[in-house]
Amino acid sequence: MARKPVKPAELKLRIPRGLHQMIEAEARRNERSLNQEAILRLQRSFSDDQMRDVAKFAALETALSINKTIDLRFANLTDRLNMLFVKLGYPEFALQTTEENNG
Repeated sequence: MARKPVKPAELKLRIPRGLHQMIEAEARRNERSLNQEAILRLQRSFSDDQMRDVAKFAALETALSINKTIDLRFANLTDRLNMLFVKLGYPEFALQTTEENNG
């Protein structure tokens, strides 16, 4: 038995006349109906929002990775300086490590 085609939902929308004219002009330029142009632009707006979210997430991951690298390098530098202070006979100048600051 063949399935009935799903009827698209209807959306009655009031938009500013200038916006309507812009969509209409773009629809003509792209050889699409006004409906097709409006649907395509709505779909793209959601895709753009999702792409911005993906970009924000990637930037956050990069920032966290850089922060972790900086923390590790700083800890390594602190350890080296502390060893140097001890070796030179100035243990009182030794820097506190991150664990000592948090503890």
